[in-house]
Amino acid sequence: PMMDVHARRSVLLVWLREKGVEIDPSIEIRINTHSSSPSSCTPSSSSSSSTTATTTNEGDDDSMFIVALEDLPLDKIVCKIPKTAVLSPLNCGISDILAEAELEGGLALTLAVMYEMSRGSASPWHGYLSSLPAREPLPLFWTKEDAR
Repeated sequence: PMMDVHARRSVLLVWLREKGVEIDPSIEIRINTHSSSPSSCTPSSSSSSSTTATTTNEGDDDSMFIVALEDLPLDKIVCKIPKTAVLSPLNCGISDILAEAELEGGLALTLAVMYEMSRGSASPWHGYLSSLPAREPLPLFWTKEDAR
């Protein structure tokens, strides 16, 4: 069973701290509610940016998003992620198999993520992976209304 969004956010924040990810206090990871919808944030000028990134479709009850709490200069670094915190085909638990099969790019990354997700809490990326939505609708399956 999937954790609720509050638990997933808490697990993610602990994982980010443990992995040494530095998040500037000018941004925040929020849970999508009607009062903190990602659509309420818009850029204020060409020299600064107030942007959000959602982890699921806007309006979903189980989504999280990143919001700028203030106008940000375009060159401001808001997050530093150590290479050791990045999941890739080169450092996952099946990196040797992917290399032997000469798999690269999106396919290798998809297999790396699937493998690490299958490991559950034994995966070094569990805190991050557990924050992801259970599914992400692909454009191929969108209705005409969704595509607008």
